[in-house]
Amino acid sequence: MKKLNLHIILFFIIIVFWSACSPVKHLEEGQVLYTGGEITFDPDTGTASEYEEPLSELLRPQPNTSFLGMYPKLYFYNISKEPTGKGLNYLLHKKWGEKPVLDSSLDLSINEKLLNNYLYNIGFFNSTVSGDTRIKNQKEEAEYTIDAGHRYTIRKVYFPKDSSLEISSEIRELERSSLLDSGDYYDLTTIKGERNRINDSLKNKGYYYFSPQDLILLVDSSLNRKVDLYMRIKKGVAQAALQKYHIEEVNVYPNYSIRNAKISDTMTPLYYKGLNIYDGKELYRPSIFHRSIYLHPGNLYTLADHNLTLNRLVNLGTFKYVKVDFNRIDTAADNYALAANVYLTPAKRKSLRFEINGNSRSNNFVGSSVDISWQNKNIFRGAELLKINLGGSFETQVGGDQAAANTYSFSPGISLEVPRFVTPFQIINMARVKIPKTVFSINYELMHRENYYNMNSFNFLAGYRWRQNNRISHTLNVFDVSYVLPSHMTPLFKSILEKDPTLQRSFREQFLLGTNYSFEYSERGMTERRNNMYFLGKIDLSGNLFGLFSGKHNHNNPAKLFGTPFSQYVKVSGDFRDYWRLNSSGLEWANRIFVGYGYSYGNSYSLPYVKQFYNGGSNSLRGFRSRTLGPGSYHTSETGFHANEAGDIKFEINSELRFPIVSILKGALFVDAGNIWLLRSDSTRSGAQFQLNRAFSQLAVDAGLGFRFDLSFFVLRFDVAFPLRKPWLPKGDRWTFDTIDFGDKSWRKENMILNIAIGYPF
Repeated sequence: MKKLNLHIILFFIIIVFWSACSPVKHLEEGQVLYTGGEITFDPDTGTASEYEEPLSELLRPQPNTSFLGMYPKLYFYNISKEPTGKGLNYLLHKKWGEKPVLDSSLDLSINEKLLNNYLYNIGFFNSTVSGDTRIKNQKEEAEYTIDAGHRYTIRKVYFPKDSSLEISSEIRELERSSLLDSGDYYDLTTIKGERNRINDSLKNKGYYYFSPQDLILLVDSSLNRKVDLYMRIKKGVAQAALQKYHIEEVNVYPNYSIRNAKISDTMTPLYYKGLNIYDGKELYRPSIFHRSIYLHPGNLYTLADHNLTLNRLVNLGTFKYVKVDFNRIDTAADNYALAANVYLTPAKRKSLRFEINGNSRSNNFVGSSVDISWQNKNIFRGAELLKINLGGSFETQVGGDQAAANTYSFSPGISLEVPRFVTPFQIINMARVKIPKTVFSINYELMHRENYYNMNSFNFLAGYRWRQNNRISHTLNVFDVSYVLPSHMTPLFKSILEKDPTLQRSFREQFLLGTNYSFEYSERGMTERRNNMYFLGKIDLSGNLFGLFSGKHNHNNPAKLFGTPFSQYVKVSGDFRDYWRLNSSGLEWANRIFVGYGYSYGNSYSLPYVKQFYNGGSNSLRGFRSRTLGPGSYHTSETGFHANEAGDIKFEINSELRFPIVSILKGALFVDAGNIWLLRSDSTRSGAQFQLNRAFSQLAVDAGLGFRFDLSFFVLRFDVAFPLRKPWLPKGDRWTFDTIDFGDKSWRKENMILNIAIGYPF
């Protein structure tokens, strides 16, 4: 009965809200709301119907934003007034609200021309578009009927044959890699892309003053549904555009500003390996410019060297503005030369940053952290970045049946980034990668968990980071050495360790003598693609080299370094994500698969605690509290301490449908599945060991709804989730659909999890 009453009340609220959001309720007499345009195609149109979405995006005006038949932005506008200042009324009317789009702003003839032009540009030369409107209940909808006819294809492309110009020969050499092929559909976008491709290729051969507009493509459409394209250099093109240019001199101004521009010109430059460096204050070592600037005197100008120079100088991180200008130099006849002027405006060298954060976890812990950071962006005059950090945090338990378990941490550290590979020999072709970084860091962390233990962690790291291109980046930490020292363990915590041998081994004093590598591939910045992928692969090794010289040993009699055991393991993981943009309005389907495997051997029976996998929480299975899921079908009712809910193997899959709601508010529907397992058996945790034949039956599943405030630079996320499958329940009873009862308070308390986090989960 309670369920029925709740559903009736909810239905009534929806109906009332729906009615309140009526889009025509506040219109004046005679006004009609424009609700958008619909495109229909003649049955014989053929391939034109594939372009319904981009054609629809051309229609003007765009109607008011709607969601499930409601108009929330229009509703906010209607219930507010023209603001006289800031405040809630201003937000409703100007920021969140949207003025009604009336039929008076619709011009059918303009939209007909826009649709016809688009169709013509993709090869439908004989298309016709007719528009009409329908009005019902003070709402007007436009309808456009398209008879596109047949789409023209390319029969042949003719490249320039003028042998009197060297540039014509250069263009003909590019014919083999042309974007325009016989049999392809005529498409103006592809034609423009071909012009840009030729322009870029010519720029890389020294034609600095050439531009895409200097090329034209003549179209012969008199053929039967086919076209011939004739590539030509425009008549009257400036002579400078038809000549190759070389670099005569390179001038570098590393302390440039509009104020001191003339002062820089009067300085006596320092000549260093082909560069004229105007650095009167000696702010930078000359070698940093020699490594970053790929424009060299005597070489032909190339667009590739130009872009690589800009990219490297920007990525040094020490300059606020970077600009490269080229001036033509008058030299002897038939000698076309350029002066490259590199203007660099330094960023503020030293800075102090203070940051405070608040957090809330799904395991009833809330807390705050403070981080103070001082940095120098040019500590040794070679664009090196020195950072000194001092951080601290606290966390306390605010819910649950157990006593509060407070956690405090203190974490100072220092790091140095050098903008080059610091190696005794060159291991990578520098010209093929973006600015590389050699990183050194020393960090310490003291974590105090009240009533349990102190954990001291010392870490030294030396490694390299570099981007191969815009999609691929690498991180190789050659030395990643940690020393972990638990101390001040209470009798309560010792009793927990005695009951859990696996946890006891992972919490011992030990060295982690590691080398690790990660490979990242990302297409997320490629906004022109509807489908984007991301992959992050990692491999982490520890104790392998030292193990070769330590003789025979095992976890009961471990080999030691300076009297302390060191861990031995191999850990690999793969994180694959796929993002599918379903429309242009922000509807996106995001998916992730994570697989992790850790193999411990020799000194180690299991992975160290800090290297183990875990599940649950705001970025994992959101229907389960952090570190409370698994391993396998194992489950404990204790909630005061969950550090042992970790494992050596992990599998997780997430799927999320993301959609816009109103303004910065976005929503999501999601499903998560996965679990963790132990590599070896544990007598204290039945069902925790990984066995392939039962792993699928031990997967946990949850579902939920999310709300996100997306400010572009900052995303505040609220995800509410609940379990659909609990792997610790008896077989046959693990799916929990029949127990779901949103109206039951005790069910909500036991199952509903609110995750508050910063950023998207993946």
